[in-house]
Amino acid sequence: MITHQHTVGVKSDSSPALSATVAEVGSAEFVVSQVIPASAVNQALPIALTAANVQSLILKSSTDLTIKANSTTAPDFTLNLKAGRPLVWRKSDGYFAGPIAANVTSLYLTNGAAATTFEGRILVS
Repeated sequence: MITHQHTVGVKSDSSPALSATVAEVGSAEFVVSQVIPASAVNQALPIALTAANVQSLILKSSTDLTIKANSTTAPDFTLNLKAGRPLVWRKSDGYFAGPIAANVTSLYLTNGAAATTFEGRILVS
């Protein structure tokens, strides 16, 4: 059993901090830490995910990064990460559908003029 602990919070100049910690439990975790070279186009990252089994994820890139699933020409879904802004999702929240919108056999990564570090943790049941 693997647990992802998500802690979120906000602090403003005029009010005390507000935060919460939420746990997601799964049976396996995919860990990604990969340097993507400058001007990479559709660099393959083989990974096998069943969309319905994704419990939790965090994806982060040091530069803007486009992620296509399963195909470079007709992807099942596309994610556009913003530099330094993690994409975070938890199944139990139910606020919005998961960003992994189809089963995955490979991801294709495209970035801009600078090399980037792509990191992720994906928890599955």
